[in-house]
Amino acid sequence: MFEQDYIIRLIREMIRTILKLLFHIDTDNPVKDLLEEKESRDTLEKLLDMG
Repeated sequence: MFEQDYIIRLIREMIRTILKLLFHIDTDNPVKDLLEEKESRDTLEKLLDMG
């Protein structure tokens, strides 16, 4: 149980760091802010298609 919580926190922090570096979004829930903006969502979809 502890290992799963730790891994989830690590993943969440990595996502926050990536979003902060790429999209200059720094909030407690960056995914919500990112998906609310259409331009950012389009950019995210392009990046996902490339990867």
